[in-house]
Amino acid sequence: MKSKSIILAIAFFVAFSSASAVISQKLVLKNGTILEGYIQNQRPGEKIVFMSERSEMLLPGKEVRSINDKEVAYKDLPEAWKKWGDENNAWIGAGDDKKLKLSDIIAQKRDVRNVRVLEKGARVRYISMNVEAYTLTWDTIQTLCADRRDKTLLSGIDRTYQLSSGLEYAGQYIEEEPGKTISVLGEDGVIQVLESDKVAKYTILKVNPNQTLFEQSDLIDIVRTKNGSVDGIIIERNYGSNNYLLIQDQNGNTKSIRFDEVVEYRKEPNKAYAPLTDILLKEGELVINRETPVELDATEDDKSNICVEKKDTVLILPKDKPLTVEYNLGANPTTEFIIMKVGELKAKDKKNPAVYGFTYKEIVESAIKAKEVVTSVNNTSKATYEVAEEGYYVVYDQTKKKAYPFEIK
Repeated sequence: MKSKSIILAIAFFVAFSSASAVISQKLVLKNGTILEGYIQNQRPGEKIVFMSERSEMLLPGKEVRSINDKEVAYKDLPEAWKKWGDENNAWIGAGDDKKLKLSDIIAQKRDVRNVRVLEKGARVRYISMNVEAYTLTWDTIQTLCADRRDKTLLSGIDRTYQLSSGLEYAGQYIEEEPGKTISVLGEDGVIQVLESDKVAKYTILKVNPNQTLFEQSDLIDIVRTKNGSVDGIIIERNYGSNNYLLIQDQNGNTKSIRFDEVVEYRKEPNKAYAPLTDILLKEGELVINRETPVELDATEDDKSNICVEKKDTVLILPKDKPLTVEYNLGANPTTEFIIMKVGELKAKDKKNPAVYGFTYKEIVESAIKAKEVVTSVNNTSKATYEVAEEGYYVVYDQTKKKAYPFEIK
């Protein structure tokens, strides 16, 4: 790569970096390089600094002196490489002894360690999981992309773009070709491509009305001006004759800053970020603390007791921690799940086994009901309970007479 096209500003060349960046953007450069992370710093009209956690790099083959391969044991790999190995079926061997082939590239300008070589010869293409910061000029960038929000993510930020014509388009910001186009993914799944010079302003929208703006943004903005700096989240940008931005701090205060006052924009990981994630379940499925329990039939005996089989092996859950039951009952969930402590209803004798369960009176007097039940756009209902005492319990479906056992220890 030519030094004027992409300049390496900072690189951490430990064996495997334990630092972690935020991956919220993907930068595709005109030379084919792909960087994943976020724009950490930018000076208007000058340069940007991109903090990358994962990159796919290209080198002219003539710049490479040697490629030294090695096999790294699974236990010695960071999580990013373990995930990559699984997703790409790249393991050598199996089980606890499996390994991943990585390489050290010795090149004319700089060496790179612990990378995965994808191509070699006239050009060398490799993947790096090293956390690195790159200083770039805008003319080297082909596109800036953002990942589409996963269906299981119930929080985040959308944008509304207003054009100089007065038309508005709302949705997820997913791609930008600097100085040319901006792409927005609408709720209907169609991407609207806007011409950059026709955008008058954009504002940001919270996806989840029950969370704060700061809980839904993975990054915070630091705007350095000629007179100081302001921390917060940029909630509006106005272009053309009204060239200013609005930035909101954690207390909800908003400040207007003109573009010509801005010296530098910076971004940092947001410590207040608290994304809400859903779980996709098929209709009829149920999980307890995101684990699948055994499903038991509950039967009524001649004394109107509710009897359930007592299993030796069930889910073990910690004491004094919130317990969540998530389930999918379709578009119109009506069933109320309660939690019942299971006791011995009839002692074991020589001829008959012990009988376990609970009584209708206990359902009335001591059933543990959900503190809160919320249902997501994916039809997943999440019920939160508080179970204080140790013991053997079941989540009981009163409609279908089904019981899902677990033990509190």
